[in-house]
Amino acid sequence: MSDDLEHVRRRTLLRAAGTSIATVAGLSAASGSSAADESGPIETLEIGGPSLLEPGEETYARVLNDGQFRTEMELCPEFIRDPGDFSLCSTRHDEYQHEWGRRLSISPTEPGHYTVFALVYELDGNQAIGWENAHLAVVGEDVSYEWPVPALEAPSTVEVGEAVTLDASDSEPIGGAQNSRLSAYEFSGDVEHEGESPIHTVTFDEPGTKEVSLRVEGTLDPMEGGLRTPVVGWSRETATVTIEVEDLDTSWWDPYTDDDHVVPDSDHSDAAIQDYHAGEISLDQVLMIIDSYETGDPVADAQWWQPYTNDDGTVDTDGLRRALDDWRADELTTERQRIIIDHWRSGEPIDA
Repeated sequence: MSDDLEHVRRRTLLRAAGTSIATVAGLSAASGSSAADESGPIETLEIGGPSLLEPGEETYARVLNDGQFRTEMELCPEFIRDPGDFSLCSTRHDEYQHEWGRRLSISPTEPGHYTVFALVYELDGNQAIGWENAHLAVVGEDVSYEWPVPALEAPSTVEVGEAVTLDASDSEPIGGAQNSRLSAYEFSGDVEHEGESPIHTVTFDEPGTKEVSLRVEGTLDPMEGGLRTPVVGWSRETATVTIEVEDLDTSWWDPYTDDDHVVPDSDHSDAAIQDYHAGEISLDQVLMIIDSYETGDPVADAQWWQPYTNDDGTVDTDGLRRALDDWRADELTTERQRIIIDHWRSGEPIDA
């Protein structure tokens, strides 16, 4: 069974709205019946897979009832708005797909609009006592519908644990129709999720390159061109984004300092000296730790921006130029260069 068949089958069980289902209550005049009981012999005529298809693509129709009736089904290569018997179809059933039973496999090869008829008979009679129909379409030269188009946006870089918004709001529903909507969004890859909202928020617990793809499902509602049942189809392409997940931004002096980047006591200073002897920090770094402990000033590296700022912490054009020169000389990291540029643009001071 194709993935699309399984997707639609699963969601049909979860929600009635937006699926290719025509429900008949008591087989009223809309569907036709000579039976009087309230349930009727046809409870539901269901297109169990996608109903917007490519030529030759497989789907199926089935009648849901209690099994106490004989069911005859036929696919008519015409668009019949009103329910009724097979005589409404000018192409006879022996010239097209036809089945006795409650399920009809469908794989039309020609573009066009199609009608599935279902007739129900009493077990011991030949008189039809109920009927219903449903619609599907095969995209091609004679059918104006166009596949839904997925669109996906997400930030290119985030940190581990940071909330990431996957935004599919710019996706497009089935084209060539007035009453079209997007009815499902399927995210796959490093995120697995299917739902009815175009917005999905996730977090990543591990660093690395993450890839997320999107397919969307479009639905033509029954009022479209006289449809009796929705026509449903998935996009034939995917939209994909790549997200770089980085480790949390920590500084080498954090284990030895308080929130103000000052070494608070001899225990922290001694820990830095031990790490220096273990080869975990450099001589310059341990000297900065000792200096901070003795003076009570922040660790020098914690105020790395001072060569580029004014006394009030703002960045002017001269400071920006110095930062760019140091970046070109590999004396300033790209991340810190971006911080300088951001504060030069905003005029906001860099806080300690």
